[in-house]
Formats: sequence, structure tokens, C-alpha cells
Amino acid sequence: MDLQLKERQDQAAPAPPSQAAAETDKKSSGNELRGMSFAEGQQKLAPGADAAGAAKPEAKADAKADDEGGPGTTVIRDEKPDKRLGPTKAAVKIAVKDTQVDENQTANLKVEANDPEAPGQTNQLWFNWAHTGGPSWEKASGTYKQELSFTAPEVEQDEELTGEVSVAKRGYLKVKGVTTKKPFSVKVKEVAKPEPKEEAPPAAEEKPAEEQQPEPQKTPAEEAGKPGNPALPDLASIAALLAALGGPKKEEQPAAPQPQAPAPVPEAPAPEPHSTAPPATTPEPAAPAKEEAPAPEVAPAPPVHRHHHHHRRPRHRHHYLARRHRRHHKHRLHRHHLHRHHFLARRHRFHHRDHHLKRRGHAPLHGRHAPHLRHPHHSLMQDIMRGMGHMIRHHHTPTMPHIHAPKPVPHVHRPPWMPKPKLKPQVTAPAPKSLQSGERGTMSAKVVDPDQGKLGGPRVEWRQDKGTKLEKITGQGTPNIEFTAPKVSQKAILTGIVLATDADGLQDQKAFSITVEPTVAAGEKALAWGDPHFVGGDGGKYDIMGKPGGTYNLLSDTGVRVTGLMKRYNREDITVFDQGGVTVTGKGPKGVVRNNIQYLPGKGATIDGKAIGGGKMMPLADGGSALYIGGNLHIDTREGYKVTFLARKSGAISYLDVEIKTGARGVGSGADPDGLMGQTFDADDKAKNGKKGAGAQGEGAIAGVVGDYETAGLFGAGKGKHAKAGLDAATDERRLFRKTVLVNANPGLGASGFVDSGIQVQPGDSIMINATGQAGENRKLNRGPDGDARYTHPRKSAFMSPAAPAFSLVGRVAGEKTGFMVGSNFKGGVNKPGKLELAFNDLAGTFGDNVGYYLADVQVVKGVV
Repeated sequence: MDLQLKERQDQAAPAPPSQAAAETDKKSSGNELRGMSFAEGQQKLAPGADAAGAAKPEAKADAKADDEGGPGTTVIRDEKPDKRLGPTKAAVKIAVKDTQVDENQTANLKVEANDPEAPGQTNQLWFNWAHTGGPSWEKASGTYKQELSFTAPEVEQDEELTGEVSVAKRGYLKVKGVTTKKPFSVKVKEVAKPEPKEEAPPAAEEKPAEEQQPEPQKTPAEEAGKPGNPALPDLASIAALLAALGGPKKEEQPAAPQPQAPAPVPEAPAPEPHSTAPPATTPEPAAPAKEEAPAPEVAPAPPVHRHHHHHRRPRHRHHYLARRHRRHHKHRLHRHHLHRHHFLARRHRFHHRDHHLKRRGHAPLHGRHAPHLRHPHHSLMQDIMRGMGHMIRHHHTPTMPHIHAPKPVPHVHRPPWMPKPKLKPQVTAPAPKSLQSGERGTMSAKVVDPDQGKLGGPRVEWRQDKGTKLEKITGQGTPNIEFTAPKVSQKAILTGIVLATDADGLQDQKAFSITVEPTVAAGEKALAWGDPHFVGGDGGKYDIMGKPGGTYNLLSDTGVRVTGLMKRYNREDITVFDQGGVTVTGKGPKGVVRNNIQYLPGKGATIDGKAIGGGKMMPLADGGSALYIGGNLHIDTREGYKVTFLARKSGAISYLDVEIKTGARGVGSGADPDGLMGQTFDADDKAKNGKKGAGAQGEGAIAGVVGDYETAGLFGAGKGKHAKAGLDAATDERRLFRKTVLVNANPGLGASGFVDSGIQVQPGDSIMINATGQAGENRKLNRGPDGDARYTHPRKSAFMSPAAPAFSLVGRVAGEKTGFMVGSNFKGGVNKPGKLELAFNDLAGTFGDNVGYYLADVQVVKGVV
């Protein structure tokens, strides 16, 4: 059975052609194509024109391509795709409609592209239009865009223009992954052109016979005297004069005169032109007859000497130099100054004069003698040159340009058929950037291509050429990049270029610079307490007794100054801080604004003389805030300092302790902070210990002496060199928001439970919270910010944050339904924009029996600057 089936297949299959038959078919096919037009040849060679057996494998491949990239498309996959693209499986499906257009008209094509992995998005796609056959398109624009526009060429008959559009997914700096291609065609139609009308030439006017007489020819001298150029003869006239005075040619030698020729009879004068009178035919009556004298004998003319050998073939060097003399003055644009060839030309004339004298038996002359013996054209040339020099010197020729004046460059208009010159892209330099170590930043450059419009994708490249390399760069290949500033130990300037390249290979570049400052003293704390004793931000310990009644600068930095008034209690033999003052300075719409905050332990606090209510948040001039609660004053500044005045009591003596903390960004850029406590916030981590005990004044721990830090009162000017700063406004870009937020366990009747912190956060920001305080339910202060993880409640799902422990500090962003656990310490990122809110985690609507509060020290570090 199998054998019979095989035989049937062999019978059904056509026999393979022989080699000779194949060669014959190949030749006949070539001869056939030579006789076809371009359109017929394309139809002959189009896919599907061959046998059905050869087309079946191609149809299978096309069907597979149609399934991936759309009907009539070809999909090309990179063997080694870029790893940063991730797995790319689906091809882009594209479609483009064929169209037709009249010659010299604009055609517009658009490719519809759909990426299954990113539906509705085209910014991740690369487009490329290419011409493959037919007449070439003109003035094409948008060859790398989704839409193509071009001008149809002029054709003699209807023709078809073919091309191919490619759509690929963008890579890091070049296209990698999968590419979809699809052909397209545009039919260019011929437009009938109107035939030009033939106009008959105008008939010539007939003139009377007497008016048709030819005008007499004018001599070169008459031509030179025209009104248009009365002083200077033209080159044609000069050439005619030279030809007329140069003597007869060799072929036209005059015949010798006959000695016995009769005297010529005078003829009547010719009639004047345009004269109507007939010419005279009879002479006038003769005079009376006299005796005729015998006719004198005519002497034979002397033989004419021809020195043609000097002109046809120069033999002397001065002949060549004389020719140079003539060429030098050919264009009449040089003054008659004395060049070397002028003397040689004069020697040339003297040579010919002496030659004439020798031929006639005379002695040669010297100097300027016997001018009649010179050749006629020598004297004429000399006269012409002398006259030209005179005219140039005295400006007798109005049309003669100045010899040394530059010729104006004429403006040449571009012909309409010439294509416009290609223009290079234009890059606008990005603004300089200033960041701190580890800070996230962005940089943008404006890039425009005058030929194609705005550039994008891999045509833009950022290159760094100096400094520590930027970290975590995103957006490379586009005009906008995002990066992280590297860690540096001292101020560094990073430089580079942004380079733009258009489709024609033309480039433009601009430089950029980034200043990176080290992060100094971030998250440090300094303390002044008791007698007083000091602990610096670097951990060093020292004592300062000061003087009774003296006010000293504790911290001074941009926009903030903290002072303390010392008081001596002799009976107890102690010196303490009796009052505290803070001055914050900012810049508002009306200029520089300043607040003076005074704190009196056990009595309260004021801002510019007005009392601060307990538990009420007060805004400050620099953008910070002040909160007075529990007898303590908490002040947060724009730069991130947190100053806390803590009320203390020893017997009948009330005094204060001072606590100063730096923010997550440190002390910022610019001058280093100063003051008895502020100078310890330095770049190193080395603890500086000083003198302790009775009479100690901080020797070994502070710069200078304690008197250099004294001020004229809490808010007065500084007396010493270490007390003058801190009164200028803070105007730097705000990168850190710090605020002390009061979270009451009993927010009040009708409250939702969440407290607005007043801080707006953005994606990429970082939130850091440190919380203190006590609170609880059933009027018991038995809970802290971490809550009670062992507490159970049947309605735990209705708490402010069901996942967090009961009675803990919780938070949320942008009004989320469920919050997140904060506790005593929290650090996390932001995924969506909105307000930050905090709450006491309890059952909603049951806050009435709660007591106490939590104080949350909130810092929000801007993620991208």
C-alpha cells in the first residue's frame, strides 16, 4: 500500500527541469524583461507571479508575520536583545493605507501602531520611513515620526512610488528587540499641462527708399567720443586702432608704384547721407589755359622694413617682459606706478629704435631721441597708458572702481529648484544645579531640530567628563534625566555636555555643571543643661560659666539665631540659663520678615510680644513653626533645626535646658554654623572636649574666648566676632520640611481622628518621624507611641489602622482608608501625592474617654530637586 502511494506521488510530481532548460529560461526571462516598462517589470517580478508551488512557503511565512505584526507585515527579532528592555515577546502591530496624489502636490501618510505591551502609547516606539522604488519623493519631513509628509515628483505618466515603514521598540541608546516592517505605495498621477500659444513675430515696418540707406560707419575715434564715456575708449576701439596702425599683414603686401603713372583726376565729392539733391556730373568752368609744366619724376618708395621675426617668434627676454607689461595694464585697473617690467618695456622700445637705425646705416641713439623712429603702436600704447593713469589719479571716470576698494559681494538668491540647506539641531544649555551628597536631582535641556521639529529618544546623549560619576541615572537618551548626587567629602563641581544629533548627522552640544556639597552634621544633637554643662554635636563635653547677666550666642546659622541669658544664684552657688530667645528670618512677598521668640521657664512664651497659646501651632517668618505645650517650647526652622526649651526647677529656682538638633540634610551649604553649641556641628566626627568645673569657660572646646560670643540682649546685635551671624534671611531652595505635630488621643467631639500635619508630600519624598509622649483609654496614661500589640478588640477592623497595634501612633497619605504604623520611629517613602495625616489608633467614634497626646517630630526630605 505504501509502495503504491509513493508511485502515485512520483507520477503526480513534475519532473525537475534540466540544467540546459534552466539556462534557456533564464536567458528568455532576461530578454523578456528588457522589452518591458518599469511598471510591467515590477508586476512581472511581484510576489505571487511565479508558480503556486514556489509561493506556498512564502505564504506560510507571511501568515505568521500577519499574525504578529498585522496584515502584510514582516517581523524581525534581535538575536541578543538589550537586557534593560526586559523580555519582549509581542511585536508592534502596524497598518498604513496606500494613497494617490497629483504630481508636485503634498502627500501625507500616517502609520497606525499598537504595542500589545503598552496599548495606546507611542512614545516608546521608533519610526522610520524609507523609499524603496519608483520616483523619488521630494522635501520629505517626519521620516522619524509617526506621520510622513513629502512632495510628489513631476512625472511624464502615472507612476507608483513605493516605500517601507519600520516600527521598533526603543532601547537604551539604540533600537533593540523586535521590529515590524510594512510596505506601502503612493500612486503619482500626471497632471495635464496647457500647451503654450505661438505668437507671430511683429512685422517689420517698411521705410521709404530714401530712409533705407545704410548709415555711415563711425571710426573708433568717433566711438570713443560718445557721451556715455567721453574720456575713456573701450577695449574694442583700442584693438581696432592697434590693428589699423600695425602695418599691412604678410599676405597683403602693397605693390610698388609705377614711376610714369599719370596724375590722378580729382573726383566730385560724394553726396552727404540722406541728401535728396542729385550728385554733380559736370565740373565747373576751368581757369584760363596756361603753359603746362613738365610732370616731375616720382622717386621710387624706399623698401619697407618688416621686423616680423621679432613678433612671430620672440628671441629676447625683454620681449616676454614687454608682453607682461601689456597684460598687466590690460584691464585698466592699476595705477601707472613704476614696476620693474615698465623699465623693461622701455628697453624693448629702445631696442626696436636702434634696430631701425642700424638697418638704415645710422648710429644708434641713446635716451629719448628720434621719437619718429619708434614703431607706431609703441607710441600709441604709451599715450594710452599715460592717459589712463591720469584719469585714475584725478577720478575722471565715474564708472571706474577704486583700485583698493573691496568689491561688494552680490546677494545670490537661491533658485526654487535647489533644496534648502540642512540645519543643525539647537541645544539650550541646562541651568546649573546644586545638590547635597545622596540627594536626588533632575536636569533638563531644550533640544530642537529646525528641519524636523522637537527631538527625542536616542538622539540626545548626556556625557560627564569631570568629577565623581553621577549615580542611578534614568532618562538617558532624552532631554530630561534624573540622577543621584554622589557622596563627596568636600565641595565638588561635576561637568559634562548634552549632545544632540539629528537624522542627517549634524550635531550641537552645550555644557552643564552640577555642584555637589557634602552632607555635614546630619541628625546630630547638642545639649546645655544645669550649671551649665555642655555636650556638643560631636559628643565632646565642656563647661561654660560665663558671667552673671551675660547673654551669649548658642547657635547662629542662615535664618536662625539662638541666645541664652545666664543668671547667677550665689546662695546656691550655681549659674543657669534664666531666659531663652530665638530669632528667625525669612523672605516673604513684602521683603525680609523676622520673628523674635522669647521663652521664660514656668511663665510661658511669646512671639513678637504676643503670648503663644498652649497646644496651638504658630507659623514663623522663615516657613517653620512654634508649638508651646506642657511648659516646653518647640521651634522648627526652615533649614531643619529643631530648638527645644525645656522647663526645669530646682527648689525655688526655675531655669531652662536647651536642646538643639540638626535635620536629615545636616546644616546645609554656605558658612558653617557658629555659637557655643553651633560650632560643634562640623564636618568631622571628632569629639572636642574642653575644661570642666568651677571657673571653666569652654577652653579647648570652643574657638576664641567666651567673650567673643556675647550679644546685646536676647535679640540685639552681636558684640564679639562669633555672635554676628544668623540675622540674614534663608532663601535657598527648601529641601526639608520639619514640624512638630501634636496628636491628641481625644481630638474632640466630631473629629475624624486624623490630624493634618500641614505638610504636602510628593512621590519620591522620604518621611522620617520620631514620636514621644503618653496617652491611653479610660483616662489612664498607660500607652506610648508604639501602642499595645497584645490588646484585642472584637471590632478591631474598625480602628483607624486595623493592621497597627491598638493605641499606637499611625499615619496615612492622601486620605487612604487604612493607615500605616508609625510608632516611636518611622522611615519610609511616598508613592502618591497628598497631605500627611497622623492619628491615635483607636476605634472610630470612641475617643471621648481618651487622655494624653503624642508629639511627632516630622521630617519630609524632598526626593527630587
